[in-house]
Amino acid sequence: MEGINVFKFLINRQILGLLMRSRTRKIIKGLKKGNIFLSGIDKYPDKEAIVFGEKRFTYKEFKERINRFNNGLLSLGLKKGDHISILSGNSNVMIETILGPSFAGIMTTPINWHLKKDEIEYVINNSNSKLVVVEDQFLDKIIPIKSKIESVKHFLVVGDTIPDGMISYEKLLCDSSSADLEETVPGQGFMLYTSGTTGRPKGAHSLALDNPANLKPDDVADFLWMMENIMYSCGYHKTTNRHLVTGPIYHGGPLGFSAATLFHCGTLFIMRKFDPQEALRLIEKERLSTTFSAPIILKRLMDFPDKEKYDVSSMKSVLCAAAPCPAELKKKVVDYFGPVFYELYGSTEAGYNTRLQPKHYIKNPQRIASVGEVAPGNKIKIVDEDGKEVPTGTTGDLYISNAMVKYLEYHKDPEKTKGSFAELDGEKYFIEGEIAYLDKDGFCYIVDRKKDMIISGGVNIYPAEIEEVIHSCPSISDVAVIGVPDEEWGEAVKAVIVLKDGENTTSEEIIEYCKEHLAGYKRPKSVDFVSELPRRPDGKLVKRLLREKYKSAEAFQ
Repeated sequence: MEGINVFKFLINRQILGLLMRSRTRKIIKGLKKGNIFLSGIDKYPDKEAIVFGEKRFTYKEFKERINRFNNGLLSLGLKKGDHISILSGNSNVMIETILGPSFAGIMTTPINWHLKKDEIEYVINNSNSKLVVVEDQFLDKIIPIKSKIESVKHFLVVGDTIPDGMISYEKLLCDSSSADLEETVPGQGFMLYTSGTTGRPKGAHSLALDNPANLKPDDVADFLWMMENIMYSCGYHKTTNRHLVTGPIYHGGPLGFSAATLFHCGTLFIMRKFDPQEALRLIEKERLSTTFSAPIILKRLMDFPDKEKYDVSSMKSVLCAAAPCPAELKKKVVDYFGPVFYELYGSTEAGYNTRLQPKHYIKNPQRIASVGEVAPGNKIKIVDEDGKEVPTGTTGDLYISNAMVKYLEYHKDPEKTKGSFAELDGEKYFIEGEIAYLDKDGFCYIVDRKKDMIISGGVNIYPAEIEEVIHSCPSISDVAVIGVPDEEWGEAVKAVIVLKDGENTTSEEIIEYCKEHLAGYKRPKSVDFVSELPRRPDGKLVKRLLREKYKSAEAFQ
């Protein structure tokens, strides 16, 4: 019987592969004629594309604004192959300025508006941007560096405050033609800069995203299969999808799933800034069906005291990625929304690599602690310090291979590019920097970031495991576990904790709680309470800042 099942699987895989190759040939043909995104837009001119606050844009209006922007860029002298940067909060303009220029072959970089002025200066100069779109509330970060970003010829300002020498974004649109471009191209896509938690931010981009028409057909097929399967397997329902954007669009996750929703002619509902009550109100009122959220956003939803007042039955997919999600939080999300929780593991560089679906944890509740099975189009290897594959169930470095990785490079940084890959069995793998293991059924469990590992008395300790335990304590709102200097052990475990409002749990109670769930060497030796932890808007902890605070033995004492 087992042999028959394997045979059926192989036959089905072969049929799917043939169908995908056939579809790929059509897509490649379409790509060479122009940007296939536009053909989807033209199918549903009166359907709502983007809702932002009181503004509601149909696909016809969305396309018109994109055309006006692109024609405006061309009138300013930009051309195919040029690069622009965008510094803006979440809005319809953010989507227009990031995705629109790809139709004209112009690459875009959305900038994290939390960056300091010198970091923003570096990103703009490093990308060799010819134009910057800046929202007026961020002019104080652009004006002081204006003379230092010499490649920039034009500044477009979104808002009412237009300094001398800069151009109003809306006026440019008003003065430009809404006609289709004479030539649309597959596009240059967008280049995202890594967070810069160590050293300067790095511009990461894959030619699989930039211009798939120039890739080998088999690689295009693998890339499209990977991306399409992620959408399909995470409960996205194409044209009927009504997607809530909760996170910053300059981040790869919110941007990627916004783009995918529009590619399939769904509707985007963009939140300027996440608020749990407003998110639940939108879900109920607009009958939203999907969202992509970092764990910190899901936690705020689950901690919202009046969440039971809202009807969230329309939700078909609550998708989580961007940072480790504690198993207890996943269970709470399932209890509230129903079995519609999905999780992906991935990165800016390598796309999405694993998928956890409801059927996985319904069949085996233990799997909710994993990030799912290896997603189609991906290969995962867990290797030791010598680069050799480890046995099932053994932790090691996580390596990823897929069509994005094959064409991945860091902008103007060949050394970083070279050092980010390893060759295994004649194939190129991206080194993720995670410690992980695969179980006997091929499900992946992320243990921790390699750089966050604590070494105490020569023993490896993974903070994520300790954080998971502390998160399960009812009084905890947020927690970070780090290693701090210790004269005897080298490093000692410290927990830095945010309590829920009204709680007064002591450090002794936290340590006692950990005694019930952790081995002695893993338990925190000290606990600090703070009002908030240094998290990026995508939910990722910036542990570097905590480690700097406690870097001396005196600070630890």
